Amino acid sequence: MIYSNPVHHHFHMHRIKEMTALYWTNSLRATATAFVAVLVPIYLLKIGYSLDQIFLVFIAEGLVWLVILYPVMRVIHKVGTNLFTALGVIMLIGLMVSLALLPLYSWLIVAAVFFKAMGALYWFALRLNFTAVTNGKEAGKNIGLTNALFLMCMGVAPAIGGIVAQLYGMNWAYFISITIILLACVPMLDANDVALWPKADLSKLNIRKILPDLIANAGSTIDDSVGALVWPLLIFIIIPSYAGVGILSAIVVISAIIISLWVGWREGKKGEAHYLKQGSLIMSATNFLRLLTQTVSQVAGINLLSGIGQALYTTPLASRYYKNAAREPTLEYIYAMQVVSAIAWFGYPLILFCLTFILPDKQVLIFGALLAIPATWAIRFIRTS
Repeated sequence: MIYSNPVHHHFHMHRIKEMTALYWTNSLRATATAFVAVLVPIYLLKIGYSLDQIFLVFIAEGLVWLVILYPVMRVIHKVGTNLFTALGVIMLIGLMVSLALLPLYSWLIVAAVFFKAMGALYWFALRLNFTAVTNGKEAGKNIGLTNALFLMCMGVAPAIGGIVAQLYGMNWAYFISITIILLACVPMLDANDVALWPKADLSKLNIRKILPDLIANAGSTIDDSVGALVWPLLIFIIIPSYAGVGILSAIVVISAIIISLWVGWREGKKGEAHYLKQGSLIMSATNFLRLLTQTVSQVAGINLLSGIGQALYTTPLASRYYKNAAREPTLEYIYAMQVVSAIAWFGYPLILFCLTFILPDKQVLIFGALLAIPATWAIRFIRTS
């Protein structure tokens, strides 16, 4: 019997506890960030920031994120990943407080940028934790469940956050988000690190070999940037209210949850490549249709299509990410993937920032959606064999 060895049994129970902690932390963090995330660009717009200044905020976030990744990689073997997971969540409290006080103290935008970038450490640590817990095996079903919980939070929270912000102001939305963030820290602080990572050695990486993964990850990050930056502002042009943006951002939830669970269960039979191609194709079509959106019903339809596309590609993309990470020098591989994400996070708004000098604001946003078409198409390039 496989669990007759008490040491093996202890490790297995340790992994189960760690996986449970990851589920809860990821779900609560998703709820907290989704509560206000799609509203942040609109909030900045409403308190007097111009479109080019909003782009500069996102550019600065990406640059700070890029700078902090290397020292974190160097020390993570000493302090463990769970501490950085919790730290990445706690940093979001600083972000919320900074944003809430921003109308009174304009200099706090610097603090907001710093805290947002530091919050990105969460993903570095989470990727390492999840790779260690799954060891690249049975990743699809675990990720399917994780994504279903994540999408549920991402679907419901914007609607509630938008309504709260509309009725009581953004400060109440920030307060609720901070409360949820504090709850999200508890599971990871209670769990022990499931793996100890050796000191990083970047010479172990074969960049040519992992280049398709890096390209796919950059495409996925740009798709995230569209959802966090360009699309909320485009919706706001059509429906100028927090509640409207929040509710329309929540439409994706039911279809996305069902499809995410289904893909996680089926990908072992169909293979990740099948769903990656379907999902990237639908997301490319979605980003094209965003260029033509003019009415509330069209926005709702685009969000529904976006939920389907993201649910189709997110689970197999993450599944293949963790499988490839388990086969490569894991810490170095995930560091490289994070570096590419940070570059994409500041590179994409940098292009849009430059365009603000020659195009009207709406045309810049439309061009941003256009740029997302090749980005989502590139997601399929991640190695699946």
